[in-house]
Amino acid sequence: FNIIDKGQEVALDHIDRTVLGGLSSFGHHSMRELAAELKMPVSTLDLRLGKLKEKGILLGYIYELDAKRIGMQTHTLLLYARGINRQLDTALSEFAARHRAVTHLYRCFGTWDYEINIEVQDEGEIVAVEQELYGRLGEYINTVKALSKYRELKYTFVPF
Repeated sequence: FNIIDKGQEVALDHIDRTVLGGLSSFGHHSMRELAAELKMPVSTLDLRLGKLKEKGILLGYIYELDAKRIGMQTHTLLLYARGINRQLDTALSEFAARHRAVTHLYRCFGTWDYEINIEVQDEGEIVAVEQELYGRLGEYINTVKALSKYRELKYTFVPF
């Protein structure tokens, strides 16, 4: 298996694929636990992670937190647009980047056009976010529907 990086192909061996697959499983809480799960010494895991960083394959880490444990609620806003265009994409991207409650923005294919994931302390804040969307982007938006998220299903970033 090879990964193409800026026109250059980077070869991955079995151990690299194992490490990347283990990182994508989210089943561990520390490097020691990951090494045990992968049945390799912590020093080998650390060395491989360093080399994957040097090769430009590992760009960073994403930390996941349980919003409920800190008093936050997670919701998804389904945004139905009046047509997708560059101005709306740009305006939504800027809104999402600047708004403290927004955690993710997805452009979708299907019934709705965008998904905006938010984390708020109470349901009243959902209405405030919706009002901000209509206030700033009302000319582009038909409808915004709010859904509560009770838990995340397992997902994987790396196809191993």
